[in-house]
Amino acid sequence: MRRPTEVPISGAVLEWAISAAGLTEQAFAEKMRVGVETVRSWEAGAALPTKTQFNRMVSILKRPSSVFFLPKPPVEPAGVVELRQPPGEDARSLTEREARWLRRARSLQAFASWLSQEMGMPARDFPHATVAQDPEIVARRERKRIGVTIEQQVTGWGNVTTAFDGWRSALENVGLLVFQFRLGR
Repeated sequence: MRRPTEVPISGAVLEWAISAAGLTEQAFAEKMRVGVETVRSWEAGAALPTKTQFNRMVSILKRPSSVFFLPKPPVEPAGVVELRQPPGEDARSLTEREARWLRRARSLQAFASWLSQEMGMPARDFPHATVAQDPEIVARRERKRIGVTIEQQVTGWGNVTTAFDGWRSALENVGLLVFQFRLGR
C-alpha cells in the first residue's frame, strides 16, 4: 500500500498563518479535523501534512499554497486596528472573518498605491484618528474636510442605501477608494 504524499511545509509559516487568520490552534485543528497535537507537530516540524490535509489547510487559512514553502513567515505591514467598544464591554480580538477582510483591504490598498504611483499621481496625505480622540470632534473635522453637512447626513439621505452612496461619493471625491466588506457585529 502506498503512503500518502506528505507536503514539506514550514512549521513557522503555518503557526504565523493560523495566528494571522485569527484562529487558535484548537479552532484550526477542528476545521482541519485533526487533533491539536497534530497541528503542534506540524508547527514544530516533527510531522508533515498529507497533500489532502495541505489542500484543506490552504483553503481554511485563505493563503496561496506557495506561502507555506517559505523558510520563514512573510513580513506583512503591521496594521494597527483599533475598534471602539460599547460601554461596559472589554476589548476583543478580531474574528477570523474580520482578519481576512482586513488582509484583503490592505492588499487592495497596496495595489491602489502602486497603481497611482505608476500613473504618476501625487501621493495623498490623509489625517488619522484614534479611538482615544473624541469621536464628535473627529467627525466634525472630517465632515468639514469631506464636504458633508450634519443636515445632509441626518435628514438629506433618507435611507441607509442612499447614505452609503452619498458617503462613498463624498469620500471618493477627496481621493479615497471605498470598499464594502461585511465584518459582522
